[in-house]
Amino acid sequence: MNLKKYHTLKCITNTLILLVLLGCETNPARVSQQIESQNNSSSNHGLSTEILSSKLSPDDYRFIEEIFRLREFSDQSLERLDKILALDNLYKRDRHTLTLLKNDLIKIKSDLNSNIEVTAPTELKEIFIKTIFSLPYKFELTFTNELQAEDFLKNNGIFCNSLEIDSIKTLAQALSKKDQNIVVITDNNKDSNLRFVELNPSHIFTYENQDPQIFAASILQITQSDERFKNIDKLAVPIKVQFVPRIRKDFDLLVFDMDHSAQKKLIPAFRYNYANKLQYYSTIKSLNSILKKGDFLDYEEVNFSAPNLFLNNPLILFEEEAILSAIISDWLTLSALKQKNLSTRIFNGSSGIFQSGRNCVERSLNLSKLKV
Repeated sequence: MNLKKYHTLKCITNTLILLVLLGCETNPARVSQQIESQNNSSSNHGLSTEILSSKLSPDDYRFIEEIFRLREFSDQSLERLDKILALDNLYKRDRHTLTLLKNDLIKIKSDLNSNIEVTAPTELKEIFIKTIFSLPYKFELTFTNELQAEDFLKNNGIFCNSLEIDSIKTLAQALSKKDQNIVVITDNNKDSNLRFVELNPSHIFTYENQDPQIFAASILQITQSDERFKNIDKLAVPIKVQFVPRIRKDFDLLVFDMDHSAQKKLIPAFRYNYANKLQYYSTIKSLNSILKKGDFLDYEEVNFSAPNLFLNNPLILFEEEAILSAIISDWLTLSALKQKNLSTRIFNGSSGIFQSGRNCVERSLNLSKLKV
């Protein structure tokens, strides 16, 4: 059987199986998410609002965000882009940006059959082969054992940072204008001061699989509050004193940077220990594992620094290696754009929004709140 047809059929079959499983396990109508603007433009990195100043219709914004994915080159799309370019209220700078995009789309369309040569780790061979069939470009893949998957994902010659670091940078940008004490809870203390330097946290605590209730109570100083009450209660006999433990006052928001297995234990533990009024934020690290039925309940009202695929469809995280596939898809597309030497420096990817710099491509993620 032809390799391309085989993998196409395999992808379709896997997708159908996944949809059946999702239908059995959860109700998509119950899982929704919304962007929380928090009166801070940095918390919403929608591509159209980030690069365009003109006031356009919601449909036009959605169209522009889609066409900046650089996968659609039909005559109908180009005609619609021409109509937007002809709008009287389109600012000069925006017209220039969209004109460059149009010219590049035409250039890509006329050159889709040319080979784009890329070298990838043998360890990721299956994901790469699956991914190229979802893209409109023609790739010539070479696999090598000299490249390790982990090293490739962290330093692949295109992205300025790993996805985890970009997730932290997005949080730092969104929280920079908040006059609040930031507390980081992590499950890895290696280079933590350097890792979270842009967040400028007042405290960093490392969770090492302790009892989650004891860990949360200790950090929030609930135990000390209980001890103070016991001393007061002894003086108040026989008067009965009404008492609710108070958490420490130098905490305003918690940022969790840890795997799902640890984070799903700690968030309920902090809330149980009277920390309901704190704001909860999470890096992408907790989304790297496959989520199962009910896992979204652990993250209700938690603000995520998350990739585009999560915002468009939270249920995608039920799929194995969904985030890894998104990273590879973006890497392949950016490799294609780089080899075609385009003028457009902006790309709306699966894992984030990209802007080309002098030496590497910067990625920004979205800050969103999951509501179940």
